[in-house]
Amino acid sequence: MFFRCICTAIAIASLIVLRAAAIAVPTPDIDKLVDASNLIVLGDLVTVERGDNRTIEANGAPLQVRADHGVVRVNDLIRGTARSPVRFEILVPSKETGWQVPVQQNYGLFFLRTGDSEEAFLTDKYYSYIPVPRGINARGDTPLERVISILAEMLLIPNNRSLNNQALSYLQESKSKAAINALRGTLDAATDPELRIKIANALVLQGDTSSLKFIKQLFLADPRITVSDRQQEVLSNVMAVHLKDPAAIPDLEELLGAPSVYIRRGAAGALRRMESPRALNGLRQALADPDSDVRYSGVLGLAGITDGDTKMVPHVDEFKADESKYLTYWRERPAKRLQTSPRNQE
Repeated sequence: MFFRCICTAIAIASLIVLRAAAIAVPTPDIDKLVDASNLIVLGDLVTVERGDNRTIEANGAPLQVRADHGVVRVNDLIRGTARSPVRFEILVPSKETGWQVPVQQNYGLFFLRTGDSEEAFLTDKYYSYIPVPRGINARGDTPLERVISILAEMLLIPNNRSLNNQALSYLQESKSKAAINALRGTLDAATDPELRIKIANALVLQGDTSSLKFIKQLFLADPRITVSDRQQEVLSNVMAVHLKDPAAIPDLEELLGAPSVYIRRGAAGALRRMESPRALNGLRQALADPDSDVRYSGVLGLAGITDGDTKMVPHVDEFKADESKYLTYWRERPAKRLQTSPRNQE
């Protein structure tokens, strides 16, 4: 059904899959990565020296690796103290593991940990390095804010979908206020329509309602929808699952009038899951929608905020077999019993 959360290109799922080999690696967590790194360097990997072979344990099994040594020339210290250049160990696995292995001449953010030895180590084997175009400078008071500021600039680089998508993959997973503010700012500043819808999607994924203004402009103000069906479907699923703030109800009610069936499904799904009496009018509106999935969300949503007969809460197959019975019941039921339901005394 439309309201089920699906894995998308913007990493809704807890794992992402790399290449045809289907190597699963953790979703990037920039908050955790910054917190775990006591040395974060923006700089240029000027040399990589070939090291010795060794055997380590990885995922409970022995793995052959080569321990190379990188030397990075520091352009900016995002976190920690160190003299330039910084030397650190790079483990190169003998087989494909999904680990990120920086190579000579890479420029960007290196996430490191220092110990008792003079040489640092990569904090995370999967996300050790973020390529950054030269000329981007960090801003902010904390290490996380400074990293977020770099990612925000990368997100707005024109005609570079690879960097845009990489920056977005980190920002949309961050739980920080800095990341939310960065996404809001880039949504307003971006000019690429496809990128804007991805940023809006990322904000909705965070449960943030600020992007609904843009979504309304896109799907209500201009009848010529230029967003692909796939993007609309992804946005619909994210809206239905992640918008939980009742403050979004007025916007969601407006989106029930969108020409896009996907957006109407997402709006109805979000209203349904809120289980708030404030969603009553929108859910009633959904009962009259041309789309069966939207009508079904209206029924389930009304059932969630009233004390109606549980036998009148159908499975989807039951609903489609006799829609009129359930629609008639739920059109009338809220007006009669909503105020007497103990769960809805707000």
